[in-house]
Amino acid sequence: MTRLKKKISGRAGEQAAAEWLVRRGYRILTRNFSVRGGELDIVALKRKTLCIIEVKSRASLSYGTPAEAVTAEKRSRIITAANEFLFRNDKGGYIRTQGLFGERKRYFNRISYDIAEVYMTPDEKVKKINLIRSAFS
Repeated sequence: MTRLKKKISGRAGEQAAAEWLVRRGYRILTRNFSVRGGELDIVALKRKTLCIIEVKSRASLSYGTPAEAVTAEKRSRIITAANEFLFRNDKGGYIRTQGLFGERKRYFNRISYDIAEVYMTPDEKVKKINLIRSAFS
């Protein structure tokens, strides 16, 4: 698969995962938060849990499941980026969010590192999405 094709399927997988999460009550705070040393695909709130969600897409299981692609090094980079996100945005247990009616405080008391596995067809249609909650810490 070419680099451009991988990028396109990765974006399609992230978009599908974000829509899937919203339908299940997640509030997306940001997508593709990037800092030196790491990136967060999706940061969302579900009730009082701040969810750091890594999205992995696969059209085939030739190289293993999507979750198996989240190596120890990748997990370390995600945690580094999450720490930076919290440093910039955590205001004593709440995150400030912009809404239709201005800024609001969104409280959280737990952080969960999740993996969204997106199974796709070769023509980039989503077959299935599987969310692995608290996949690592």
